[in-house]
Amino acid sequence: LDLELAFGARGIRVDVFSRLWPGAAAAQTHDWVVEHLHDGTVDELSAQLGLHLDLTPGAEKPATLKTLDGTMKFSKLSVEYFRPLDLVRNVGGTARFSPTEITFTATGGDLGKIRATAATARFYKLDTHDEQAKIDVSAAGPLASALAILDTPPLGYAKEIGLDAARAGGSFSAKLDFAFPLVHNLELKDVDYSAAATLQDIALPDIAFDRDLSEGALALKL
Repeated sequence: LDLELAFGARGIRVDVFSRLWPGAAAAQTHDWVVEHLHDGTVDELSAQLGLHLDLTPGAEKPATLKTLDGTMKFSKLSVEYFRPLDLVRNVGGTARFSPTEITFTATGGDLGKIRATAATARFYKLDTHDEQAKIDVSAAGPLASALAILDTPPLGYAKEIGLDAARAGGSFSAKLDFAFPLVHNLELKDVDYSAAATLQDIALPDIAFDRDLSEGALALKL
């Protein structure tokens, strides 16, 4: 028996959505979503799927998923990206999913005074045992806010190089890229990451030889 099904829903709370997603379907992605996405609403969800049912008694595969295609819109999500840092809040956007890939496209989000202007989170190879993730984020905001995040334990990067986040002035715009396997107990050595940023009107006290930096225009590549 072959079935072609279509369904839609509105107003699903994200904290409930995780229970509607079968844990055995793209298990690693399911676990990541359940652990890292909170609050907010799936405003609209639509999906089409094709199933082949083998009604023979004792059939090895009673049900086989032949096709799956769907989209959803979400709003006001909170995303946990790295403990113990604060969550990115008010994330809104769209997503598309298939048997092999789920892609979230966000149009905005807030991390304190920092504004994410665009972001994409792509989870792929979901039909294998080598599930992968690629996340790209564009953001802008005060340099002091970015340094404060980089100083949050266990990071402490700004203090390590002698920068006082509270006394820093200026603004930044940046693009961040991350790629990693979807595995439990992920280690930093398994994460590919890069950043490119433009810094404007930068003011940093005591930057070198008891001198202050002001009106700085800098570029950063990591």
